[in-house]
Amino acid sequence: MNTSGQSDRKEKHYIFYKESIKKYSPFSVKALRWNSKESQLVRFRSLLRLGDFQNKSLLDVGCGIADLFFFLKENSFNIKYTGIEILKEFFDTAKIRLNGYENINLINNDFFNHKFTNSYDFTICNGSLNLKEDDNYRLLFDFINKSISITNNAIGVTLLKEADGYIKDERLFHYDQKIVESLLNEMNIKNYKIFSDYADNDFTVLIYL
Repeated sequence: MNTSGQSDRKEKHYIFYKESIKKYSPFSVKALRWNSKESQLVRFRSLLRLGDFQNKSLLDVGCGIADLFFFLKENSFNIKYTGIEILKEFFDTAKIRLNGYENINLINNDFFNHKFTNSYDFTICNGSLNLKEDDNYRLLFDFINKSISITNNAIGVTLLKEADGYIKDERLFHYDQKIVESLLNEMNIKNYKIFSDYADNDFTVLIYL
């Protein structure tokens, strides 16, 4: 599978985020459309189950304003951090926030179009595959497939799922955990774990290589 059939993702993402970017400070999680800082942090904590990040290289896909870097730093992890962000508005803010830190690389591009020349110990995608696309399961397949080719240790991705009590936004896609499990099995991925114990409307897929 490939992303040739996907819509213009940059334009789609800008349309989705432009209102929150204008309404809130670019340094706010509200600009990233998180309901709260805590809703972002519970997902980061779930992703910690990937393994030991200490002195490892990490690719943050859809890095936004690089909140994951600062979360790991606050948890005493020294990492070589690469963030890739499709929207220049978030990329520019991340660049400002990361100024002066060592072992940092930022890329303003779509993960699916970018040609990576390095590999990474860990690849993480926190929420960036949740915007509705032409085929979100194809998008997830392509994300996993490409990530495997550039990742040494493990891959982590958080995905929205349906849950009672949450306002449904028709612009977002909610994944079915059973379909995701079937996809992983079809891809012959044997060593994976799925966690849905931290939020009613989200689950984390961890793939160990």
